[in-house]
Amino acid sequence: MALGREDEYLTTGLWPATQAYMKEFGLGEPSPLLSKFIEPDSGEWDRSYFYTNFEIGHLPFFRSEAYQSFFRHLDKQGGFYYFRWGDAPIRLLGVALHSPLSAVYRFGDIPYSHK
Repeated sequence: MALGREDEYLTTGLWPATQAYMKEFGLGEPSPLLSKFIEPDSGEWDRSYFYTNFEIGHLPFFRSEAYQSFFRHLDKQGGFYYFRWGDAPIRLLGVALHSPLSAVYRFGDIPYSHK
């Protein structure tokens, strides 16, 4: 599984909306998982996302109130429609906000090529 960087124009407003969510729900400092994707100098999200068509997700997590509240918050911002926020960056941020680092497994032994 590789990490990609989403184009800046496709993430317009996504990080500020995520920060507002964190503040509203009292999440405080970024989790250890989210911290891996934060630029140390600026404190900005580096626009990373899991760059793969092979994912295994735990559906109860994505249906959980924690993840759904994040999704609803983003939906209210309108970025899905106005800025084309994509599923991969949303998943990365949602997982990084609400999952421990140990809950994410990176399949390094399965080759992947995006064409």
